[in-house]
Amino acid sequence: MQSILSKNISNFLVQYLLPLFICLLAIIIELSLTKISFIAEVPPSFLLMIIFYWIISLKVDLSYWLIFLLGLIWDVLVGSIPGLMTSSLLISIGFLKLIINRFTFSSYVTYFFGFSLFLLFLNFVKLIGFSMLYFSAPSYEKIIFQLCFSLVIFPFILILLNPIKILFSLELEELNE
Repeated sequence: MQSILSKNISNFLVQYLLPLFICLLAIIIELSLTKISFIAEVPPSFLLMIIFYWIISLKVDLSYWLIFLLGLIWDVLVGSIPGLMTSSLLISIGFLKLIINRFTFSSYVTYFFGFSLFLLFLNFVKLIGFSMLYFSAPSYEKIIFQLCFSLVIFPFILILLNPIKILFSLELEELNE
């Protein structure tokens, strides 16, 4: 009985609390980069990098409620249009979960290609949502700069998060036993 309880607690930590904590940390890092003058308006999308890594590399199925909560937290803390990031993130995560079954992510190149597709799709959905709300398009230079900056930083994030992958592979093996 105690082993079942400890497995459920470990599963709850892996599925909900740890992703929430790490994604909140990513949002705080993204907000702190807004104090640097040349990237103040378009910091790299650390939240999207962490969510992509969590779903693709760690193969943890994040619930849509958790994604919704993270999107709302991002909207509130960043001060963007309420619901724009949340809806874009939910639609993009659905798209990402469809891609997982079709592709094998085995090297850094495939991770980079998958993340670039995910980032393009999410920004396209955000662009459509913004255009529907304001009947105008935002400045494309900022969007392109943020895309490029996020894509440049993404390989470094993959390397930094590799110890978490090793830790989680051990934890997930224990849960499956």
